[in-house]
Amino acid sequence: MLNAQAQGAVFKAELSLELRVSDFLHWGAGEVNLTDSKFVHEPRRVAEVKTFDGFNLELAEDIDLTRYNAVVIWCEAFGEFISAARFRD
Repeated sequence: MLNAQAQGAVFKAELSLELRVSDFLHWGAGEVNLTDSKFVHEPRRVAEVKTFDGFNLELAEDIDLTRYNAVVIWCEAFGEFISAARFRD
């Protein structure tokens, strides 16, 4: 399902394990796909969360992706940075 949702992505980015602000508990890996209306993550692995299998989020209609150049993955529950990826220069 995630692969189908990622079709037609306007932007793509790769989450890297090598971010210097990530640590052994807070990191991510995998491809991030942004369509006009969705944010889709196709995971390879995201930390040691065993129940996590990627995500597919609807973007608010007023989000204009051309105004941004990166995505940030943030854990609201614990207030922790997880990962980030640049999708445009």
